[in-house]
Amino acid sequence: MRAAYQVMEKKLLYIIMHPAMLLTLILGVLLISQNPSVLRAPWFHVKLLAVAALIAYQIFAGIVAKRFARGDFFLSEKACRMINEIPTLLLVVIVIMVVVKPWS
Repeated sequence: MRAAYQVMEKKLLYIIMHPAMLLTLILGVLLISQNPSVLRAPWFHVKLLAVAALIAYQIFAGIVAKRFARGDFFLSEKACRMINEIPTLLLVVIVIMVVVKPWS
């Protein structure tokens, strides 16, 4: 069972999460290069902060995956469940900033 979870986790990181992060960064740079005025919008600053936090979370998830693969289960079950909610909250913030554009 543990080996199956490791394979699923590796696929999630390298087939879904890393390419999605790379695509997000590329499209973000294109957005800013085509519309630099967006950098003056306060909602965009909040969005960038949330994206940076999401990237930091992904790096942390990669570290956790590698430690778990070595058998180093340093997080409790409760901590894992709580940490699992972070990307959802960040994505909600990002979507709200882009759609609602508060402080425009």
